Amino acid sequence: MIQGRPRQATPSADSPPVATASDGEAARFSLLVAASRATGFVRMLAGFAVLGTSTQLGNVVQSANLVPTLLFELLAAGALGAVFIPMLVDEERRFAGPVDAFRSRLAGTVMFYLGAVLAVVVAVALLARGQVTDYLLGNVPVEDRRQAQLLGTYLLWWFLPQVFAYLANGVAVALLNARNRFWAGAVCPLVNNVVVSITLGALAIMRGGDVSLPLSGTEKLVIGGGFTAGVVAMAAVPLLDAFNHAAPLGRPLPPRSGQLRSLGRAVWWAVLFLGAAQLPMLAVLPLTNAVDGHTQVWILTWQILLLPHALLASPIYTTRLPALATAFQQTDTRSFAELSGASVRSVLTTGALAGALLAALSPQVAQAVSIGAAADSTAAVTAAVAGFAVGVPAYALWMTLVRISYATSDARTPALVAVVVAVAAVAGFYVVNATVEGDARVGAFALVWSLTIGVGAVVLAIRLRHLLGGRAEFRASWVRRRTLAVAAAGLAAALLGLTVSTDVALMALIVGAVGGTLGLGAFFGVDRGLGGPAMMTTIGSFGGAPDSEPVA
Repeated sequence: MIQGRPRQATPSADSPPVATASDGEAARFSLLVAASRATGFVRMLAGFAVLGTSTQLGNVVQSANLVPTLLFELLAAGALGAVFIPMLVDEERRFAGPVDAFRSRLAGTVMFYLGAVLAVVVAVALLARGQVTDYLLGNVPVEDRRQAQLLGTYLLWWFLPQVFAYLANGVAVALLNARNRFWAGAVCPLVNNVVVSITLGALAIMRGGDVSLPLSGTEKLVIGGGFTAGVVAMAAVPLLDAFNHAAPLGRPLPPRSGQLRSLGRAVWWAVLFLGAAQLPMLAVLPLTNAVDGHTQVWILTWQILLLPHALLASPIYTTRLPALATAFQQTDTRSFAELSGASVRSVLTTGALAGALLAALSPQVAQAVSIGAAADSTAAVTAAVAGFAVGVPAYALWMTLVRISYATSDARTPALVAVVVAVAAVAGFYVVNATVEGDARVGAFALVWSLTIGVGAVVLAIRLRHLLGGRAEFRASWVRRRTLAVAAAGLAAALLGLTVSTDVALMALIVGAVGGTLGLGAFFGVDRGLGGPAMMTTIGSFGGAPDSEPVA
């Protein structure tokens, strides 16, 4: 049952307008995210080049570094993510006292109770760090396993307490977003990436290109301390901004409060959603760790998938969420449908275009990023980039639909669909593990993830179709025109990639850039030729602005 459904009501003349971030705000958010993602990409390349893919060093560091992130996503991120922002908007909207007297009891409650839960979990995980490391590295060849386990166990001492910095970061960003303030959440990863990149550079100087195990005590200290310092610095950015511009924390709600029970139900579904989303990652790590470098390849190409998503889709659904929540709370059906429809059209277009170009130019992308100690991983990276490229539009649609559902206070539907998607993905991983060999294996893992998230996005779209404006927002002419334009873009880029051979990273980068430009030109040309709007109008629609289609 869909819990959220805007009533057919038109706001009165006295109703406050739906507050929304402007298209310029989405563009500014995208630029800040671009800077963060650029540094993130530098960080991934540094890890790829410094830690290498010929031994277990890279696998161990990346696996251990993922543990606090996964724990936080499983246990706490659901209370601080998209599902929480509409609650904060509604809490402040209902406050009857003076503006300067408002204190967010919801934020204080989350900080207090989740902090206590995370303290217990971190204590248990530290006691069981040996077992955690055994699970992650259980498929490592016997001759490498002992040194890998010793390093992984040591790093967990440093990495597990990072969850408290993630908690503070999440509360601050949610409070800021609820007030349509987005810059700190976009910039804070940049700080983390810079610190970690410097750490990797220091390690490269210390080891002189050696990627073998074991590491010295000083080298392990540099990795553990440097990665943790990056997370702490990341959290400091939104905390400082929240201190000046967000609602202060209020006292926690009492344990038997009805409001706390309502919050708990929503958080439960959000946690289930995020836990399901992380399940494929937890399942695939032991499988990729069985081959030297495959975990590095998986994580690097996952970041390549996230790059267009973060630049083109995330700014749309992040800056639109508070406005969607406000429109729903004010029963403004027309605004809700227009906001949701325009958001979905934008992320579908940009996601499909980015995915087509990535798939077409996957050999060039792989050649450009496989540098330093990872120079022999081109084939595996090519396969993984192509596999993830299929999922770029699906993931953009999926995450946007989840936000639309959360804006209506329905966290249940995305969670249930996510569980089915996760189970299907894990089953697919084990089929691939048993049937595919060599470098194609990591690409097959990526393709399985892409296909299952695509099916999940379609199912979620069907379930939420009444919230998206129906045929008035998604005309058949628009679907046909954009499909043909995206196909033309992919074909133009692929023809150049197949025509020009590349054997060095710089040449691959140049061919990829030229191929991407040709693909964009083909997209705009075909879209315009089939009756679409002018190029500048189409570019504006990438940021969520109207794309000149008539809306009934």
